[in-house]
Amino acid sequence: MMSRNFRMPPVIMVLKIMTGGIFMVIKTIRSAEQIGGNIISISTDKARIILDAGTELPPINGTASDDISVEGLTEGKPGYDAVFISHHHADHCGLVNRVLPEIPVYCGKETERILNVIADFTGQKIRKFRNFTAYEKITVGNIEVIPINTVHSAKDSYMFLITMGDTNILYTGDFCDFSEAEEFLKGRHINVLITEGTNIGRKPENGNITTEKEAEEQ
Repeated sequence: MMSRNFRMPPVIMVLKIMTGGIFMVIKTIRSAEQIGGNIISISTDKARIILDAGTELPPINGTASDDISVEGLTEGKPGYDAVFISHHHADHCGLVNRVLPEIPVYCGKETERILNVIADFTGQKIRKFRNFTAYEKITVGNIEVIPINTVHSAKDSYMFLITMGDTNILYTGDFCDFSEAEEFLKGRHINVLITEGTNIGRKPENGNITTEKEAEEQ
C-alpha cells in the first residue's frame, strides 16, 4: 500500500470493450495506483462521461495540493458530455469547481446541498448541478447511467451502473455495505467492475481484519 506522503505522476490505464460493434473505452485518468483522487472516463463513439472528479488526499504530514489539469475536463475545449459524482468526499468530488462550466455535473440532491454549503463557507464559487434520483436512468448519447443507493460514511452516496447494449460496468464509488446494490443487480451480468481497493494488500493487525459488523458492535 502506498504512503499518502508519496506523490507520483498519475498512472493511466485503458480497457477497451467491444459491444454491438462499438468500442467502449474505460480510462483511469487517475487513481489506478493510489487511494483517492478518482477521475475515470468511459467513452463510446457518441458519448464521453467522467465518473468522479476528485482531488488527491493530502499527505499525512502536509497540506492539500492538487494541480492536475485534464484536457477537455478542466481546461481547453469541453471534451466530455457529463460528470457523475458518487458522493461529497473531496477525493471523489474536489475538482467539481474546476470542471469546465459547459459540462453538466450530476450528483444527488443532498450532495449538492452539502457541496454548496462548503463552497459558501470557504469562499468558493457555487456550482450549478443536475440532480439524479436513485435507480432512475440517465441517458448520455448511447450510454445509460443508473445511480444505486449505497452505504458509506458520506450521506447520499451512490454506485453507478453504466450500460451500453448488453455491456454492464459497475462503478462502486466508496461503500461499506453492498446489500442494496446486490439486490438491485440480481440477474445482471457485470462485465467490468471498477472499485477502490483501500484494504487490498493491507496486513491485518494481530492476524485479524475488523469486519464492518465488528466495528459497529465496538
